Amino acid sequence: MTRIIFCGLMLLILSSGCASSDRMVRMSGGILDEYSAPKSSRIRSEKYQKISRELASSTRSNKIRVAGLDDTLINIWPFFFRSNDYWTVMWPLVDKDPYGFAFRPFYNQEGDDYSILFPLTAWNTAAGHGWVTLFGWNRNGFGMVPLTWQWKEKYSGGAYYTPLFIYAYDDEPLHYKPYTGNNGWVITDRKWGCDAVSRFAFFTYYGKHIRKEMGEYTWLFNGNYNWETTKNVWNYRFNGKIPYPDSELAYRQYAAKVFESLPVITRKSYGLLPFWYGSFADDGSSRNRFMLLAGNEKRGDKYFAFDILGDAVAGYEREEEDFISDRRYKSQTSFTSWLLLSHFEKKMRYLSGGDWDKFDRLYSLCSSSGTFSQDKPAIMDALKALDPSLKSPDTVVDHRTLRLYVDELSKNYRFPVTPEYSGRILPLVWYDRKKDRSWCVLPVLLTWWDRDERRNVANFTSLPLLTWLERSPREDKTVVMTPLVYYAKEKHRERSNYPILPRREHAAGEYNCVEIRDRYAACGLFYRGRFGFNVAKEGVDAKLVDKLRVELQNLHIVYRQLENEAQQIAGERTLNDRWQVTSEIERLKKLIRYEELKIRLGKLLEKRVKYRKDVENAMKDAQLAGFPVRPEAFEKQEAAEKALAELMEKYTELRFYEDIGSGLFFNKKKYYNGDYNWHFLHILAGGEKRNERESQHILHLLYRYRKEGQRSETIIFPFISSVQDGEDSKVSFLWRVFSLSKRNGKTGGYIFFIPFGETE
Repeated sequence: MTRIIFCGLMLLILSSGCASSDRMVRMSGGILDEYSAPKSSRIRSEKYQKISRELASSTRSNKIRVAGLDDTLINIWPFFFRSNDYWTVMWPLVDKDPYGFAFRPFYNQEGDDYSILFPLTAWNTAAGHGWVTLFGWNRNGFGMVPLTWQWKEKYSGGAYYTPLFIYAYDDEPLHYKPYTGNNGWVITDRKWGCDAVSRFAFFTYYGKHIRKEMGEYTWLFNGNYNWETTKNVWNYRFNGKIPYPDSELAYRQYAAKVFESLPVITRKSYGLLPFWYGSFADDGSSRNRFMLLAGNEKRGDKYFAFDILGDAVAGYEREEEDFISDRRYKSQTSFTSWLLLSHFEKKMRYLSGGDWDKFDRLYSLCSSSGTFSQDKPAIMDALKALDPSLKSPDTVVDHRTLRLYVDELSKNYRFPVTPEYSGRILPLVWYDRKKDRSWCVLPVLLTWWDRDERRNVANFTSLPLLTWLERSPREDKTVVMTPLVYYAKEKHRERSNYPILPRREHAAGEYNCVEIRDRYAACGLFYRGRFGFNVAKEGVDAKLVDKLRVELQNLHIVYRQLENEAQQIAGERTLNDRWQVTSEIERLKKLIRYEELKIRLGKLLEKRVKYRKDVENAMKDAQLAGFPVRPEAFEKQEAAEKALAELMEKYTELRFYEDIGSGLFFNKKKYYNGDYNWHFLHILAGGEKRNERESQHILHLLYRYRKEGQRSETIIFPFISSVQDGEDSKVSFLWRVFSLSKRNGKTGGYIFFIPFGETE
């Protein structure tokens, strides 16, 4: 109220000042330029309004006649000048026109505005306001600006005596009353009001505020009579028992009757500033503030909050909502403290599924951008999905009335809820707990964990400990990411999702493996893993079986996609058939939709032809593989999964190999049949075994060992060589400097090229 008073006083000064000073500072008049009639604020009386109508020009806006166009022109400027009804003496000291007279700087009059020695004194006789130095007045009040002011109008009044006392009241009755004025009907309404308000009276405060509780009639007062939506809501609310008014006046008259019957809510406020302020209302809501530091607020049983310095020290809030389509939470409670860097929250979330999802579908149709007649078939289907006996009333004719109907319908249902918790105490902890998932973060420790109960997955990570744990039905992993330890127990993949390799393959890349077991590292230098991969059984064409595997895996998905697309097209066509067009534009839109559906149907037929051809090829592949398969395996997921399992069981087997070493320094691969290959720093040393062949080397030339069957040879550069073939053998050093051989049970050789025994 204090702000309103100050604004009113400033407007009074500015409006009066501008009006009275305009002529005082005007220097052109009718000499140098045209001039207009004064502003309406300065010519409120009929006397000057009549002059304005007579002097107005229809060709030059509201400009009056231009100086010098008739015989009244006298030009002895600046001593004397006259043009029509304008004249001046010793311009700009004195001038006069039909609207007023000025003797600058002492006296000024223009229209109903007067001033003497402006701005010390100014007044407007028609408006009834003005001032003399600090004393001002208007029709409703007077005072010493800005020290005092008092006023009184029909329903309101007050007094302002600075700095001790401010008093204001407004006891205009609440009303919603139409009446007929001179220029047709005029509507006035008042839905709230104040009564007996006093502020800053010796640091005390009292206030009373009243309003009407419009509730379900809000639309009646906020709607426009000419809106089609307003008419539809009227028919829905009154179900045809009260016909829609035939004029806006009748509409407002009915609204006035309803307004009188609405309950009145009174809010009273008290204060002992700056120590306490309180507000209490009939509807159970209240507000309190203590020392401007702490306070609380209550709105019936739905909302409660308190705070200390806002949320800076502590803030608590609890809010409960009725069913709302765009709100996923029934209630939520929170606590916030910036001082403690904390925030905790509990939400009661509606559970997905069942009636909730069906209502969610209905609410999405309430906000559809399509026409109601186009959406109506889908609306009917959504209602039947909720309850086969449901049928929207005949008064539901647009999306707004549908929303009203669904709102009322939802009151008959109770939707299950589940709690969700979240909170943080920075920088210590941050957590979140939902129905089937929870996680927690310890920022200071750079540690967090996550648990997904729906998927039965758990993870733990700690960066300071360089540790990562993962537990799931398909993987059991423990990683300590230091130079010390890495361990992963096992990892399983769906076998049918990975290729079937030929039987000759000894190993597969990790990406193609379906089982990985016992992986670990020690000091960053040792790695071991046991890998399993799919291979075709003996005598099986791996390429053919793998192709059949892919066909069984994919074609039933294609079939389901085609069926879904066909159902979608059929559903859209049914909705289009049921579309009750109400205009020519909607009829054309309906025809366009038919053409679009026809094009989509043509493309669908082409896809079906290709699908049938792919199924024929798959059946041929199955016949070649000797694997009996029914056509339904390419249509139904259950049949496809069963056929895949049989295919993998009948034609494939798991083959394992081990991979030992760090990869960079040392690595050894050991295969299922005993074959292996290894290396140490790649070129420094290495070896392999494949079937009956075996070889080892050090720097390739320093040491080399080869074996195939019963024959083996060893070379140690630069001087030594050894060959063994069954029972026979031969060893030499610098050829015949020393040579010893054994053949057919006989021994011989050379020493310094001198033979002994039985030689070759």
